[in-house]
Amino acid sequence: IILQAYSSLLKAHQVESRFLVRQALDILLPVLPIRLASGASASAGVGGDTAGALPAWVVLAKRVLIDNSASLAHTTHVYQLIAGHAKIFFPYRAQFASNLVGILQKMCLTHSATTETRTLALDIIDLFLQWHAMLEADGDAPMRATNGAELPAETADSDRKANGSAGPGLDSLMSETRRETIVGLLLRMLCLVFDFALKSNLGPRALSLLTQYLDSTRWPAMHLRLTFFERSMQQIEAQGMNQQLVQHILTVLAAVTQQMQPVWFEEYFGVLAGIVRKCMAVDSGQVQKIVAALLRQLYGQAASNERLAAAAVVADLKAHVEATVSKNLADNTNTYGTLLTLHAIGEYTGEQFYSYIAPLMKLVQRYTKEHNSQSAGGAAAAAAQGGSSSAAAASAPALQASASASSLPGLGAEAGGSGAGSGGGTNGATGRAASTAGDILHVVAAGGDVALTVDGLVKGETALDVLLLLLLLLRDHIARLGDQRRSFLTHVIQLVERSSDAAVLHVVLAMVRAWVLDAPEVFPTIKEKAMLMSSMMGFVQGAAGDGGRAGARAAEGDGGAFAALERRYLGLVLDVYSDARFTRSELTMRLEQAFLAGMQSGDSAMRARFIGTFDAHMPAALAVRLAYLLETQSWESVAATFWLQQVLALALASVHGQARLAALAGGSGSSSEDTATVGAVVQPLARLVQLDATLAHGVWVALFPRVWRALGGKQQHDVASGAIRLLARPYHQAQAAARPNVVQALLDGFCACRPAPRLPPQLLRYLGQTYGAWHAALQLLEGALLGDGGSAPAGGSAAAATGGADSGAFDAATELYAALAAQHYFSGAWQRQCQYRESGVALAYEQLDEWGAAQAAYERAQTKARGGVLPFSEAEYALWEARWVEATRRLQGWDTLLALGLHEALPDVELDAAWRVWDWGERAPHVRQLLKAAPADYAAAPRARFYEAFLALARGQGAAKAADFQRLCKDGVRACLQQWNALPPVGTPAHTALLHMFQLMVELGDAASIYASLAATKADNLEAKSADLKAVLQTWRERLPSTSDPINVWSDLVAWRQHVFKAINDVYVPFITQQAVASKAGEGGDASTTGDGSAPKPKAAARPKAAAGANGDDSGGGSAPAASASASALTSYAYRGYHEMAWITNRFAH
Repeated sequence: IILQAYSSLLKAHQVESRFLVRQALDILLPVLPIRLASGASASAGVGGDTAGALPAWVVLAKRVLIDNSASLAHTTHVYQLIAGHAKIFFPYRAQFASNLVGILQKMCLTHSATTETRTLALDIIDLFLQWHAMLEADGDAPMRATNGAELPAETADSDRKANGSAGPGLDSLMSETRRETIVGLLLRMLCLVFDFALKSNLGPRALSLLTQYLDSTRWPAMHLRLTFFERSMQQIEAQGMNQQLVQHILTVLAAVTQQMQPVWFEEYFGVLAGIVRKCMAVDSGQVQKIVAALLRQLYGQAASNERLAAAAVVADLKAHVEATVSKNLADNTNTYGTLLTLHAIGEYTGEQFYSYIAPLMKLVQRYTKEHNSQSAGGAAAAAAQGGSSSAAAASAPALQASASASSLPGLGAEAGGSGAGSGGGTNGATGRAASTAGDILHVVAAGGDVALTVDGLVKGETALDVLLLLLLLLRDHIARLGDQRRSFLTHVIQLVERSSDAAVLHVVLAMVRAWVLDAPEVFPTIKEKAMLMSSMMGFVQGAAGDGGRAGARAAEGDGGAFAALERRYLGLVLDVYSDARFTRSELTMRLEQAFLAGMQSGDSAMRARFIGTFDAHMPAALAVRLAYLLETQSWESVAATFWLQQVLALALASVHGQARLAALAGGSGSSSEDTATVGAVVQPLARLVQLDATLAHGVWVALFPRVWRALGGKQQHDVASGAIRLLARPYHQAQAAARPNVVQALLDGFCACRPAPRLPPQLLRYLGQTYGAWHAALQLLEGALLGDGGSAPAGGSAAAATGGADSGAFDAATELYAALAAQHYFSGAWQRQCQYRESGVALAYEQLDEWGAAQAAYERAQTKARGGVLPFSEAEYALWEARWVEATRRLQGWDTLLALGLHEALPDVELDAAWRVWDWGERAPHVRQLLKAAPADYAAAPRARFYEAFLALARGQGAAKAADFQRLCKDGVRACLQQWNALPPVGTPAHTALLHMFQLMVELGDAASIYASLAATKADNLEAKSADLKAVLQTWRERLPSTSDPINVWSDLVAWRQHVFKAINDVYVPFITQQAVASKAGEGGDASTTGDGSAPKPKAAARPKAAAGANGDDSGGGSAPAASASASALTSYAYRGYHEMAWITNRFAH
């Protein structure tokens, strides 16, 4: 029954039931060999063949094919059955091979051929490949039946005979004739049936099958004729060289030429050259890419065949190509195709290539400039939008805006294959859209290396692709550039420094890596390589000259393209330092900055490799190592970082890691302690200190004194001398605002040493003030004055310490005390050192806040000194002058100080006095001159910035002036913050003065709204504007200094507010007279005026009344004479400035 059903299904050819029939056969066929005995056969032979040994189901299938051979419609389902079950029909392949090959032409090339039949034809062609693969896989293995049982030897032999072979190695399934037939059918389908190739998805599959049948590694070489291609090109020429058709034919031709032998090229070189010459004029990037691959093959064959190289057809082709390239470069046309052509033939052009260098350099300059400008625009746009959310968006600017390009097979010499496995179609319309930058970044993200080949990089025809083509071309021929090599490398450096495209930067880095490590040529020179690699320091995060890439790096995080760029660059630096060829070369010298940056890399593994490399090249002795790290090694390139972390790691690396902890401790210890080593403690600590600057600071302060004690006297001297030179270097300024910083750590470590090293006093003073190391500097200075034991020098009279080195230490210490406003420390130090009794007396009066007596004592001391009664030191005389000025300030003697500043040319003193005395609105030009003449340290102080901002505010309103005022305010606040950061973290009197300065800056911002309101105040809106001011002024009343603050703080605040209140009076007071005139006019009276026609000034009696009402309600009823209640109210508002003056004066007085 099963056999009958199977036979009926084989004969059921109706179209309407074909699908169901095929499903039934697919279900039934796999079980037939099991359900039917393997030896069962049909009752009668088929055509005299040895069918008696075949299974019945095989015989039935073959009979249907023979009986209906004239009708394809009656056998289609049988062919589909065979093609769909290759493994089942494999043992009986010889019975069907001839029928399968014979029906192919009818399926493909007749007018009745359809997509279904052509698909079936390709399935049959693929079936032969599957059978051949099975045959190769089986080899000499025992033959098995379909159900898996091993056949006996005689049965296997009979089966081989039935298949027409004496053994596996002589199987005639894929004979040369049969293969040529199949290849011819495929070529005819691809080259002559354009609808099949272009309007269906069968073209790529047919091309893939063609490539497999031509594979010279599997089959003997075939000698194909190019008749089909010639006929196709004639048809395409007649149709006007359709780009899609040309690309398709060239793709097939390239697949064929990849598998041909040199003899074949010699025979058909003229035909191939003619096709290439015709296609060079086609304006299509994909066509040009295939043409370039064909040109590479033709030039290569001509170069390797002397007889062919001497042929006229070769010379004609070269002349045509050279003329085309020269013309395109001169006219700046078809740049993409021209560059592809030069990539293909560059190595075969010889001297002719030199004529192309000049136009190529112009192209490099042009495309580099365009790329950098668009990168800058893209980076600015990304910054305006808050950065990109993905690595590709952040790194790919508008230059390589996605261009759609068909994915073609890799046909260039670099690809090394025919591209049969390409995912793109030969029709060029269904290919995927390729993104050059995206593909490069995808390779980088996967951890792969950037392929420096045209096929590996160039995926489209955008400006980015042209730029990459230029870079690759000139890279390959850099030794031939001559004087233009320097220009080319300059353009590469411009890309490195300005481009924000991560894909381009990865390509450039790969080029430089190949030049540095792999290039056998002498070009670029070692100096040029050093220049290229040092320019790439911008790849490292936080380095200067990052080309605007910081925003993109921050947006993409540590896993993005720019982070990978940094890792690969640092890896290249490490490879250079690990290569013995570059030891002590200019390259390693120029890369020292990059190496130090690698030691601070955020990647722990990379950081450990750099530190390990550094450690391997340093002496093991700790003293020598420490002297080298602190004196010889320059840390300028990483001065903005806490580089003592790396010094600590290298110092800890010198410890003998295998030493036992118990042995070091000097005890027996337990068994677990006996197995513990120093390395088990030191190595994790070395890694930890690189993660946290605060921890590194603490470890350094704890470790350095122990190392200091272990050093000998000469070694201590060497380390101290090196530390002095290190501390005196100016590059530490880059870390002045950091806490902790290197200078703080070094000085804190010195403070813990016994005996402490002697450092220059003025250097200590500078370091303490600049780097926030106040207490460490003072401790070292006090140690120099009092001795390490904390006592005064032996036999030390008061005057003895004023000479020599101790004099410098005393001057430096007192300057630091004065900068911190540590009055008691300052006075105590001077009372120990002063020569005149009056100095000690005056300082004692200061400590008791008896400033009048202190001023008199300073005057007596100066009088005695000028009289020559006793000799005096310059430092002590300067003390008298400075403290007399301070006493006069405390006594509010501003007129005296103003005269002193004027006659002694002291702009800072004159400015402070003028602030309390002058009307700055009238004396503004003089004030500006004083600010310009002030010392540099005073001009940079917050006080000078405050004065400048106030002058800008008083100058008037306007957009430009307002912007200038805001800028000056920000500068002033910034100066206050910088000064605050420079002070110790523990509160000092200097903090109090700075807090007062902060208050002035805040009120200066409030005053801007007051001045804006005054500018818009008129008589009719006086009440509303006065109400606006009341909120600000009420806040000022509540914002007062503490009663314990120095009187100068109160005086300064009162002076500042008096300037604002005067500005209010200058606007409001004239409204009093206007209101009085208006009231008299309403009563029929006449307004009184002065002789010059100006409004009369308010009566003097009005001011005391206004002042008397200052502590009460601001309504100020009865404070000025008025004719009506409304006039009285208006007058009260007009006296707002006087009210506030009286209120702040009363608070200051009490």
